[in-house]
Parts: sequence; C-alpha cells; structure tokens
Amino acid sequence: MKTVEEITKYREMKVEQLQALILEMKKELAMNTLKIKAGKLSNSAVISKTRKNLARALTILSQKEME
Repeated sequence: MKTVEEITKYREMKVEQLQALILEMKKELAMNTLKIKAGKLSNSAVISKTRKNLARALTILSQKEME
C-alpha cells in the first residue's frame, strides 16, 4: 500500500513542487546508476524503484498540466 500513499502525496503537490521532485529523482537515478557501475551499490532494486516512482510522478505532472 505504500505506492498508493506515494501517488496520493504526488497528487497533492503543486506543479512546481512536482517538477522539483522529478529533477531530484533524475539526479538520484543517475547517481545510483553510476554507483552500481562502480560496484559501490549492492542493492540494484533501488534503480527500478526510482524509475517507477519517477514514471509515476511524470504521469501525474502531465495530468496536472492538462487540467
């Protein structure tokens, strides 16, 4: 049920806050990708979770922009 809570949190945010969160997620994804390639991050599931959360946030952002 954690995903439902995250989606609700994203829907309550303003467009500017959501854009800032998306930018932060992209940076986090890039850093984690580099860490995995360097062998410093052992939990590779972090990348897929970040990608899914990023996709959710981008979807909600596009929905808000259509309104």
